[in-house]
This record gives sequence, structure tokens and C-alpha cells, in this order.
Amino acid sequence: MCIRDRYQRRVRGGRGGSMRHNDLALMAVFLLALACRTEAQTPSVQPVHDMLVRVLGASTKQQVNFDLRLDPSMRQGFKLFSPSTAANVTAVSVVASGLPELAFGAGYYLRTSAAMSFSWMRTGGNNVQPPSSGFAPVPVLVERYKKVKWSYYQNVCTGSYSMWWWDWDRWEKEIDWMALWGVNLVLAYTGQEQLYKQVYNDLGVNDTILERTFDGPAFLTWSRGQGSFGFGGPLPASFMESQVALNVKIMTRLKLLGMHGILPGFQGNVPKELPAIFPGANSSGGWLDGLDPLFHTVARALAAQVVTEFGGSDFIEADGWFSLETGPWLSTLSSSSSDHRAPNSSRDSVPCEFGGVPFVVPSESEAYVRGRSVFADLTSGSPNATWVYQGYPWFRVWDVCPQSRVALRGFVKGFTDAIPNNKLLVLDLVADGGGDRAIWRYPVDPDTGVKFTRNASIIWCALNNWGGAVHLGGDLSFVMTETSDFFAGMGDQAAGVGLTPEGIDNSPAYFSMVLDSPWTTQPTASDWLQEWGEGRCGNPGVAAAQQAYQLLFETVYRPGQQYLWCCSKPVFCPTALPGDDLSLIHISEPTRLLSISYAVFCLKKKKKKQNCKYIVTIKVRTEKVHRHQNQ
Repeated sequence: MCIRDRYQRRVRGGRGGSMRHNDLALMAVFLLALACRTEAQTPSVQPVHDMLVRVLGASTKQQVNFDLRLDPSMRQGFKLFSPSTAANVTAVSVVASGLPELAFGAGYYLRTSAAMSFSWMRTGGNNVQPPSSGFAPVPVLVERYKKVKWSYYQNVCTGSYSMWWWDWDRWEKEIDWMALWGVNLVLAYTGQEQLYKQVYNDLGVNDTILERTFDGPAFLTWSRGQGSFGFGGPLPASFMESQVALNVKIMTRLKLLGMHGILPGFQGNVPKELPAIFPGANSSGGWLDGLDPLFHTVARALAAQVVTEFGGSDFIEADGWFSLETGPWLSTLSSSSSDHRAPNSSRDSVPCEFGGVPFVVPSESEAYVRGRSVFADLTSGSPNATWVYQGYPWFRVWDVCPQSRVALRGFVKGFTDAIPNNKLLVLDLVADGGGDRAIWRYPVDPDTGVKFTRNASIIWCALNNWGGAVHLGGDLSFVMTETSDFFAGMGDQAAGVGLTPEGIDNSPAYFSMVLDSPWTTQPTASDWLQEWGEGRCGNPGVAAAQQAYQLLFETVYRPGQQYLWCCSKPVFCPTALPGDDLSLIHISEPTRLLSISYAVFCLKKKKKKQNCKYIVTIKVRTEKVHRHQNQ
């Protein structure tokens, strides 16, 4: 019971007093009510402390002597200092605006002052070694304030390429990693098939049909919204049920750490057999028209299930088919049409082809009426929710069909105008690809001077991985420059940065830099990588480690190497070492292995008549570089 309630009981139970005493009592109740309200609104810092204990090791619980505090009145950011009056002079105080910033602030101290690093499990994992004497004090006040609000994580493909087999133990480690890097907006797509099953069963769709609709466990990405039906299935009932329980745990932990989970909304993809069950429904090829009454029924039933099972969210994601060929808010579908071409499509474009399917960009009016209707359906379970939308279809049309760019502008105008202000969050999914892939850089409308993205809020995202390819690389300098320009150039529309790799467990420094970009004060990408390397190797100032990371910066992370298109063939990435006729086949970063940190570079000589392989090993303990030649 809040102290306010106890006090009110005492006041009500006492004898009548003078007006002065009653007034004082009422004033006290009012002040206590404000105190209780503040107490209720300020979350506990215990989840962050528990996260640090998990990461640093249960045996170090007594060593986690962070003084963690929240100050909701401060700007989005954190402060680090060592109180001079603390009984334990080694205590480190972290004060932050919210729980994600608090976790990031503690992680920042561990990375920059305690030579630690935090990475995906298969890229070296967390390199931690808490000192037995406790953490060193912070010599001077450190203040960092975030340049944008959101730090987003996951592509809708990531679950299938990297996560489908994860249990709670693995998810817990991932969420801890997110927290240490300040992630506060997370895709939470796990378990949705069971919810769809409940919705469709209630509508009379039997399990036999659903077995031909849902892909198998490792391929769910493609039956969730990319036109695949039953591949690798049937999906076991036990798997569907277990995934719901798993996502309940995921959402619960995200909320405890102050993160927002993005839950799924209905995208219009339905069983192919739907026309036979609902003959009047306007569906074609497994897609349902966004204005059809059945669309409203399914979308609202799913939204209710999402709230029932997962507690709802302030963020709902729905994308439709990425290729923009179809999708509930795009066009009027016709079951007799084989090319999905909208009868009212814009006349400003000529047909494009995506995967051999002709397509015309829908009109502004179509985009508006469907965008408005679908938004109401998506948010029916959570009226204050924001629609999160992957901007990949926009980039796809702009890049592949330049003849349709005028029509695309009209479509984007209609779509964005249909959504209330501050309720559409667009992921610039391939912004790190540069060129025509970065939506935020598209030129303004030459006639009106309005930005291409209109009033939508934009998250600058780094994909850098197609198809779960195993590689190491990316242009760190490009990330630093582009994110800085994005923050300045987009103004209030710059909502955040995000990671959208199709597969994780690769290029840890690259993706970590993206998450650090709203915070870092390092002047250059090379300086940032050296700072990263100190934590990665766990021993700052070692010449061989510095040499290793300089070599990494000059090769796989070098300027001009902003994108690796490696996923269509074995991992032979197009990287050449400067001053040598060797090309890179595989590379891994230095990491702590017991007391030794090392980097291995496997190289292949380019000369046709020779097939020499080289292994370069950098051993930090001896600070020597050895090159071995294997014939």
C-alpha cells in the first residue's frame, strides 16, 4: 500500500478537528499523492543491476558496485562520476534519463574504462574480466547525450536466419547485449503463428489449411509476409505454443529494461484457400484487399489476440510484401488479374518488373484510402500505437524502376498523409548501402520542395548482411559521416538509428559503431575502432593489438568498402589488402582467448599459377606478428 493510502485511512479514522487541521491534512494528502505518483512513474533500477550481474558473472555480484539512479528531468543521456563522499571510493555513479540510457551508461564505462566489450555470441561474445578490487573511480565527470531518440534492432528476416532455434537462455543473453548498447526499440515477432491460428480457426479455417500456409520453423520470415506458403512445413503445434510462451518472456524482460517491443500487425497475407471459404472476399494469390470487410475482421481479431497474449505495445509493424507487388494498403486487387496491377494505378509510371511480375505503382488516392483504413485496423488493440514500416519497397522501386519515381512520390504522399503525425516510423532499411538505397537522401520534390519522406519519422538503418552471409566488413568512416549528416539534415524527422542485418553474428565492430553513433565523441572512425579494440582485446595500449585494428581499418573496414554483397555465393568477399596481391577470404577480429588476444587473416594469392594460402597471426602477449605460408 502506498503511504498516501495509509495516511488517508488514518485521516478518515481520526476525530474531527479544526478547519486549520483539516486543511493541513488535505494538503498533506495532496503532497503525498504527488509523491506516490512520482514513485509509481519512476521505474526501478534493479533490472539494470541484475543485467550487469548476469553479464559480469554471478560470482562478481558484490563487485558490481555501481550506484545506479534515474533522473527523468534530464535530457536523454547519462552521467558518470565517482562521488567523493561515497564510503566506497571505487563506486561508480551512473545517472540517466531512463533505463536504456542507464544500461548504456554502465556499458560505456565498462567498455572505455574497464577494457571490456560486448558482442554477439558467435563473434567473440562478451569479453569481461571484473577486477577483484572493484572498478576504478571516474576521475572527471562524463556526460553523454543522445542525438536521436531510438536505437532499433532486427530485420524481419533475422529471426529465420539467426534466431529461430533460440531458447529463453539465449534470448536473455541477447536482450542483455541490447541493453548494454542502448537499444530501446526491438522487433518482437516470435510466436505470432499461434495467434493467427486462433484467429483463423475462429473464422472456420481448419488446421489442414494452416499447415499449408505457415512455413517451417526456420522459414517463417517468408510465410509472414513474402508470399511463401508451407515451405519446410508443417509447423509443429508444440513449436507454435512454445514460441508464444517465449515471446511473453521476451516482452516482459524488454519492459523491465525500459525497451519497447514492436508487435506484429496483420499484413493482408492469408491462406491461398481463402476464396473458397469466403467467396465474396477480394483476395488474390494469398493477399487480401485492405478495404475488404474480411481484412478488418482478421486485422482487428489479431490485434486483440496480440493484446491478450503479449500485453500490447505502443508499436505495431506491418509491411506487406517487400517487393511492393502486392500488399493490403497498396492497390485494389482482382482475382482475375495475374499481374496484380491496380486498375487505378498512377499513370505517371510504366510497368516495372519484380521477379518477372509486371507492376505499376499505385496512385496517391489508393495509398491514402488504404493507409488510413489499415492504420485504424492495426491500432485497434492499442489506440496510441505507432505504425513501424520498413521502407524497403520505396528503395526497391526508386532503385530498380527510375521511370516510376514521380509515381512513387505520389504514392508516398498518399500513404504518409493518411497516418496521423508522429504515428508513422519508417525504417530506412538499407541506408548504409549509400546511393539510391538511402531513402533519407532522396531529393526533395522539384515542384514543392517537400522531402521525399514527407512527415514520416525516419530511422537510419544498417543492413550490411544479406542472406545471413558470414563475413567481416563495412565502411566505418561512411557510417560515422552518414549518421552525422542524417542527424543534422533530417532535423526532427531523424528519429533514430538501427541494425537491420538479415543475419547477425558478423562484423561486430561495424554494427556496434552504428549503435554508438548517436553517442560517440570520437573524432574519426579509426579512433573509434582503436577504442573498440582496447575493449575487445581486454588490454589497452598493446602495440600489436593497435596494429591489428589499424590493419582491419585499412582493409575490411576501410573507406570505400561500405557494402559487401557476399550472400549469393560462398564467402569470397571482394576485399584486397593494400600493397599486396592478396584477396581476403575469411577474417576474424582479435578477441580474448584466455590471456591471449589474436587475429587470423586467411588470404589467397591472386596469381593464377600458384595457389598459396597465407595465415597471419597477431599474438598480443608477445606483440609479434608471424606470417606462415602453407603450400
